[in-house]
Amino acid sequence: MKFFAAILLASAAMPAMAATNLVSNPSFESGFSSWQQFGNTNYTGTTGSMLGQSPTDGVRQAYFGAVNSSGGIFQNIATVAGETYRVSFDMYAASGGQQFRADFAGQTLVNSSFSSGLGYSSFVYDIVASAANSQLRFRMQHNPSYYLLDNVRVEHLEPTDPVPEPATWAMLIAGFGLVGASLRRRTAVSA
Repeated sequence: MKFFAAILLASAAMPAMAATNLVSNPSFESGFSSWQQFGNTNYTGTTGSMLGQSPTDGVRQAYFGAVNSSGGIFQNIATVAGETYRVSFDMYAASGGQQFRADFAGQTLVNSSFSSGLGYSSFVYDIVASAANSQLRFRMQHNPSYYLLDNVRVEHLEPTDPVPEPATWAMLIAGFGLVGASLRRRTAVSA
């Protein structure tokens, strides 16, 4: 029993690995709630499977098929100036598109037509925020068909500290000490 307590104590010293997604409704499970639409919103919405493509996350995805002019969605994200954020999303492009543009914190992430089409692909960018509020914006125009968007994420990247804090070292050493003592005691009892 002490062995498992020691393992638990040692694992408690390990830092948490999962980052929190700052985007509200990132996979469009609630339609466009938390997102603002702009421009041409004709042929735009959320759905399950479309163009033979299932959502990459959850059961819904957004589709955009604005004709003759662009439209899209945006969301304002609380950020810290000077801090780094990882922006990622999954996008599908049917052939013949005119524009797909993604921006975050005033920086263009991608600006292409994907006119020959593109299967569902993940895009990942690390961006340094310049203000306390950063806008995530997607602008699209696709006359003959649609762009699909899903699994939108903005995560704050914690600065990496190469030297663990003293309390972390102490807890890790104590945990390994308890593991060693437990193993030594088991060997002595077996003999």
